[in-house]
Amino acid sequence: MSQEWLIWDLAGAAPRTEAKVFLWRCLAAPEGQFSVPALLEHNGDEVRARYLEVIRKLGELEINGESLRRRLQDNAGNNFWWMGLLAEKSPFKTPEIYQALRLLLLEKILRAASPPRLHLNTDERALVQAIGKMCCELGIPFSSSLLSPSGLARNLFAMFHRWPTLQGAISLVANLVRRWPLRQARPIQWQGGEKSIFMGSYFAHLDEAAVSMGAFHSRQWGPLPLLLTQKGLKLNWLQNFWPSDSAPDAFRGQLLSRRLNASSAGLGQHGFTDSYLGLPVLWKALRSMLWLRRQAKSLRDVPKRMEQAGLPAYLWPVFRPAWQSSLFGRVAMSNCLAIHLFDAALAELPYQPRGLYLFENQAWEKALLTAWLRHGHGRLIGVIHATVPFWHLYYAEHPVSVQGPVEGRMPLPDKLAVNGPSSCSALLAQGYDESLLIQVEALRYLDLIGQVGSSSADHRRVLVVGDMEPQGLRELLLRVRDASQQLGADWTFTFKPHPAYPISPKQLIGWDIPVLEGSLIDILPPFGCVIAGNSTSACLDAYLAGKPVMIAQSGASLNLSPLRGQSGVVFFESAYQLATALTAHQDVTEAEYSRSTYFHLDKDLPRWKALLGLSSASSETIQ
Repeated sequence: MSQEWLIWDLAGAAPRTEAKVFLWRCLAAPEGQFSVPALLEHNGDEVRARYLEVIRKLGELEINGESLRRRLQDNAGNNFWWMGLLAEKSPFKTPEIYQALRLLLLEKILRAASPPRLHLNTDERALVQAIGKMCCELGIPFSSSLLSPSGLARNLFAMFHRWPTLQGAISLVANLVRRWPLRQARPIQWQGGEKSIFMGSYFAHLDEAAVSMGAFHSRQWGPLPLLLTQKGLKLNWLQNFWPSDSAPDAFRGQLLSRRLNASSAGLGQHGFTDSYLGLPVLWKALRSMLWLRRQAKSLRDVPKRMEQAGLPAYLWPVFRPAWQSSLFGRVAMSNCLAIHLFDAALAELPYQPRGLYLFENQAWEKALLTAWLRHGHGRLIGVIHATVPFWHLYYAEHPVSVQGPVEGRMPLPDKLAVNGPSSCSALLAQGYDESLLIQVEALRYLDLIGQVGSSSADHRRVLVVGDMEPQGLRELLLRVRDASQQLGADWTFTFKPHPAYPISPKQLIGWDIPVLEGSLIDILPPFGCVIAGNSTSACLDAYLAGKPVMIAQSGASLNLSPLRGQSGVVFFESAYQLATALTAHQDVTEAEYSRSTYFHLDKDLPRWKALLGLSSASSETIQ
């Protein structure tokens, strides 16, 4: 007789049992048990491709003679399907993606093995509903033990998330309070003419030394703005505000933008998307929200339609929070504001023959693309400014979504400027057409030129680099602190916060260690090792600078690191694993961190000059 199966989705070790045990949120499985996160990594290509296909087919579901995607497009061309969380596919915004991926893997396993019975232990009600439905479809007897959430705060949090409309209203008020001061950044003296160029960016990652002297230098754009200015181009910056050390709040953000606009070293005119907040935009956003709610009411039977179309309807309990937020919750309200803010900004902007913007396939980018076309501006280039990691699914698309018939395609820029062979290969593997991609220099990584890994650095001097996800950073710091207590007193730990989340370990977990600000490349030389969170790209900077890198990993989330699968990199799940890895320290060889496999690095920017028509070698320009 075959074994009963047990899925263990709770903190702590699974009980000893004769059942076949699958650990849902743990990477390291004891002998005789199986790790679902590890199996997902092993089957990553297949499961990711299946997930992309499910999302594409969900958007194409026919409802009353129209696709779901088409029903969520308004008369102005704004498409709320592509702006929604399900189509965006960001694991940072939609952690339920991880559940969906594991569920798709579980279906494959169950179909192959057909166990006599399956039992689930979890504290996630949606997971009970999803696996229960899956087992019903497969004819497998199912039972579950649901551990109810404990604690008043957790119960209130769960109740709050059942009211997406309330979330939308609260987020609207909170955003207005935080962003209203940015209205003072107007009027903006936008520049027109054939020499003008639009720059869509984030008002973050600024060089503190430059800002203190009234100059603009963004680490995301490197030397390109200065080059464009020297070539006589007039830069119009439309910035998404993000709190940082340079501008910790909206009031100081608009003050800084006005200082930059008054200075020749400001490299153009700087405005904020949120500067266009006002009663006209709010009124239009509320009207769009009402239209979206009406559309949502006509889509109540989507789970049933999924089942009829042969899609995995068992995913719906996991998809539901993202769906609700995208149609009548916090994300819906944010998207309604975005489309009218960008519409107002692009209507006021003089004709721009060319434009560049940071490409991450986020919802606001769809609003920008639609407004850009509506107001008749010229060619627009999306700029890949970082890496394209495997599980960053907002970069991944089903080929039909980016190469199929124009009517059904996702909104895209005219070209994508890709920063090196690694990102280019990743995008091609994730569905993009080669004709869309143009390889250019990696602007934010040019400081790597001339950097040489030093084996003379004391390996007991450890740099911990932060990321911008609070819970992940907290867990990282707790593990590093616990590991430090297992090492000798001659080990020292220093922390460098993420520019967009400037918080210290003392503030977060009460761990009082030195904190360093500034460029990571400038900070790195004296340190013998770097520890990073799972989602930050700073680990790649350190790795390509020749430093041994150790990255936190957990079965509770996807491996979002750009160094996933890279030889010479240590991934750890516990403080003990980290302490062991630190004491077994080895230098990284130059062959392992070959920068040319990742990025094009040339401070003269010949590829950028060719693309922008600034050199005679140009065969493809955006003019």
